[in-house]
Amino acid sequence: MMATASSILYDEHAAIGAMLGYLERAVAALERGQQVDPADLAEFFTLFVGRCHHGKEEALLFPALRQVPALAALDAELAREHTGGIEFLAAYITAVTGYAENGLSAAGPL
Repeated sequence: MMATASSILYDEHAAIGAMLGYLERAVAALERGQQVDPADLAEFFTLFVGRCHHGKEEALLFPALRQVPALAALDAELAREHTGGIEFLAAYITAVTGYAENGLSAAGPL
């Protein structure tokens, strides 16, 4: 059976949710004074979320929603959430870069 674009995006959201759970555990480890290698998380959020997943939403989902006037409010809400996700990603990458280069104190507040 062929997957639909919406089912792929749904599955990707589940994967992102799982990685956010891992991120929470990594932050808890940092708070306990343990070392954490941020490289895998940064790569996942930059490549998978930032390029692959967001690219699909921008190319497929948002244009399809704009074709249905009754979904205008949903489109606007998802666009706001998408922008917030992009801002979160940028802040995360800044924190990870600071941590990787200069330790926990350079990452900003946890």
